[in-house]
Amino acid sequence: MKKSAIFRFSFLSVNILLTLFILTSCQSPKEKIEKHIIKAKSLIEKEEYNGAIIELKNALKIDPQSGETLYYLGKSYMGRREYDKALEQFEKANGLKFENNDLLLQMGLINLSRGKADDALKSLESLIKKDPNNKQCLNAIGMAWTAKNDFDKADSYFKQVIQMDPAFSKVYISRGHLYMREKKFDEAEAFYKKSLELAPKDFEGILSLANFYIQKKDYTNAEQTFKKALQINPNHYDTRFLLGSLYLDQKKFDAAIEEGETLNKIDFKLAGGNYLKGVARLRQGKIDAAFSELEQSVKKGPGFAEARFYFALAQAEKGNMQQAITELKTVLRIKPSFTLANLYLGTLYLKQGWNDEALQEFQKIAQSAPDNPLAYATLAQAYAQTKQFDKAEKELSKAIEINPEFAPSYLNLGKFYASTGKNDNAISEFEKALEVNPNFLDARITIIAYYLQSQQYDKAISECQEGLKRSKDNPTLLNLLGSAYFGKNEPAKAIDIYQTAIGKSPDVISSYINLSTIYIKQQDIGKAENILSKALAKSPANIGLIKRLAALSLQKENTKQAIDILENGIKQTAANNVLLADLASIYAKSNQDDKLKETAERMIKSDEKAIAGYDYLASFYVKNKKMDEAEQTYQKIISLQPDKPLGYLRLASLYAVKKDFNQALEQIDKALTKSPDSVEIKVQKISLLTSLKRFDEALQIAKAVQGPKINSLLPYTLQSKIYSEKGDYANAMGILEKASAQFPKSPLPAINLAELSMKRSNRDEAINHYNKALELIPKNSDKELQLIRADIYTKLGSIYQTQKNFDKSILNYNEAIKISPDIPLAQNNLAWVYAETGKNMNEAVSMAQKAVKLAPNNGGVIDTLGWVYFKKGMIKESKEKFQEALKLVPDDPTIHYHMGLAYMREGDKSRAKSEFQKALSLSTNFPELDEVRKLLNGM
Repeated sequence: MKKSAIFRFSFLSVNILLTLFILTSCQSPKEKIEKHIIKAKSLIEKEEYNGAIIELKNALKIDPQSGETLYYLGKSYMGRREYDKALEQFEKANGLKFENNDLLLQMGLINLSRGKADDALKSLESLIKKDPNNKQCLNAIGMAWTAKNDFDKADSYFKQVIQMDPAFSKVYISRGHLYMREKKFDEAEAFYKKSLELAPKDFEGILSLANFYIQKKDYTNAEQTFKKALQINPNHYDTRFLLGSLYLDQKKFDAAIEEGETLNKIDFKLAGGNYLKGVARLRQGKIDAAFSELEQSVKKGPGFAEARFYFALAQAEKGNMQQAITELKTVLRIKPSFTLANLYLGTLYLKQGWNDEALQEFQKIAQSAPDNPLAYATLAQAYAQTKQFDKAEKELSKAIEINPEFAPSYLNLGKFYASTGKNDNAISEFEKALEVNPNFLDARITIIAYYLQSQQYDKAISECQEGLKRSKDNPTLLNLLGSAYFGKNEPAKAIDIYQTAIGKSPDVISSYINLSTIYIKQQDIGKAENILSKALAKSPANIGLIKRLAALSLQKENTKQAIDILENGIKQTAANNVLLADLASIYAKSNQDDKLKETAERMIKSDEKAIAGYDYLASFYVKNKKMDEAEQTYQKIISLQPDKPLGYLRLASLYAVKKDFNQALEQIDKALTKSPDSVEIKVQKISLLTSLKRFDEALQIAKAVQGPKINSLLPYTLQSKIYSEKGDYANAMGILEKASAQFPKSPLPAINLAELSMKRSNRDEAINHYNKALELIPKNSDKELQLIRADIYTKLGSIYQTQKNFDKSILNYNEAIKISPDIPLAQNNLAWVYAETGKNMNEAVSMAQKAVKLAPNNGGVIDTLGWVYFKKGMIKESKEKFQEALKLVPDDPTIHYHMGLAYMREGDKSRAKSEFQKALSLSTNFPELDEVRKLLNGM
């Protein structure tokens, strides 16, 4: 029985299936297609676009030429915001003569969104011939003429729509866009508000009004408008996307990321959420996170031009230049009117050295906006970068011809003249800009800055005062006025003006910084700290302020306070690597090795491409003799920056320390391929070749080196040093005498001659050359030359010290310290002389301590402090310093001698003997050699 039942059930099932098959097979292809379309339309209404696409593709398998199927497939792609695919289906349907008014309308609207106004007009005008009273089509035609900058024609279509249906809200939105283009803001705002009167919950109207506020930079009203829209519908995708974009514009990156997260919850399949998160991460400098988000955005929305654009920027940041270029080309295929993509593509081409391709992109910008003077300014900038100055000038002049009333064009031409050294022409153009628009602040600021730079302070003051008549209490003008008075050496007036600027605009940080600069110049560090602290309270994340306050703490020798300021600043700025680098620098200088390593690792954790972080980490390894780890870290820098010389230079230095000069030279040559004109790298190569005794090669490079100025002394200096290392003193002297004859007012040949005399052990001749150099440097010369004076006095002090002429030695060291109190060598040597002569022992201690603070990593300087302590009878303290010095320079025989004397003073002859023997084992040529032998013989 059971078997029979099962059999009957199976037979019945088969009969049913056969019946269904027969019924289905009896359907015609047309009926099958109709069935798929009905299902698809139902799914489209439910916004289930993926299911609709599957149904419609099944229909197309039956009949690929079904215009209706293609039309609805296009509608489905529009629902998924894949507008390129949508347009492709619509065009196929239209090509098959599928008659549908909405098809033509949608084709027109998509082409409009892609910036193809002419293509849009073809579809729309075809539709209006069939349906002359189609108000949506008439409105779209008006939008197309708006895109073509034909105000009258566009407005005539909008008026026609309003005459047909005054309650059609969309036309007021379109008219608002038109008037916005004409910068008729009041009328535009009125039209947007009219659209909302007619349709208060129309999101297009709400978003258009919000965008209007954004264009006016009224971000508060824009944000409020978006939020009102979200009260109506919290899940409205476009509103949240535009609000997130507004947050990006305002640099509220965390808020933008939050909106991106919400968008992904609303519809994870759409690209907007990842786009907002990716752009925010990119602008935060978090490149890997940005790359991942933008890659997702592009996958979800392949036709989303803006997402591809920022993905290209992320590719470029990761060093993937070819991929970035490919992405930008795709952007321009999707949206040919995206001129920002042309700009970046041109810039990338310039970086690759592809100047012709770059110029083509900049020319496209000018061609796309022939009436926009800024387009020609962009092209001019590209010509200037490629050294085609005549063409650059021509384009800037063309910008003025197009619109003589556009003041920025004169400013741009003036800046071009200034960059090419035509200062009179530059001033003339700046003045023309002000004639065209006396209220053009950028032009006035530029001309004031020029006067300040050229020390024409009275003219700068006059321009500032004229500007303040037109823009009362403008903080920028007040700051420039203060700078002019400060330049005139009227600090009291400058202080009053900066204080006025702070009173009128307390949130403008530059006023505080400028005021602090005067206080620092006046050596009033307390006032400087006070004013900068007030500024920091207003702008806690201001990196410049944090750096200045930390620098002031270091100036006061308060390292702990500087560290605290930087650490607090890092918390405020989310581990900003600029501040971490300053922190690492402090730890490096103060021998806090563990802290240096920790800070370098923090930098790398914050940004895996933090070159400075790897650089500091490698320096830690070098200092701690971990050469393999240092080499690996420098190789990491090269992998991150293969086209920059830094990593190769660092490796070269490392190999030089290891005495592997051939390897060092190989790295220097690699660095030169990255920066062929670098004088610094060529000088390093000369030094290495000299170390390898390849003097002829070194001379060949030295003769061809061009210094920073025309007729530079550098080639002479380099050649003389090579001859000197070669032992060819006659040629070295001859080169320097030629330099002295050619540059009679320069002290450098005399200084180099003095150094050469010292090498030949002719101290009296060296003294004469140094004194001649001093005569060539006026006492009231600039800071750089004053530092050279201080260095000469230090060297003279050292010569007299060697000659045991201690009175003259003390005199010269004091002159050096008077000019520059922060020269560690002068402080160190004077402390040693005082200790040797028994004079001013307390001052000797103070000077030696200061020298150690100025040069904490110099074993010789630390040894001097120990020696001063020894001379004062402070044996315990002296031993501590000698031990500290020996950690830095364990192979210095003099320091071992000093340590031996300290042990002897304590009566520990065994350890003293060990130190003396160590000194002898290290060298048989040091100043205390005879004394050490004598002491050992007496033991």
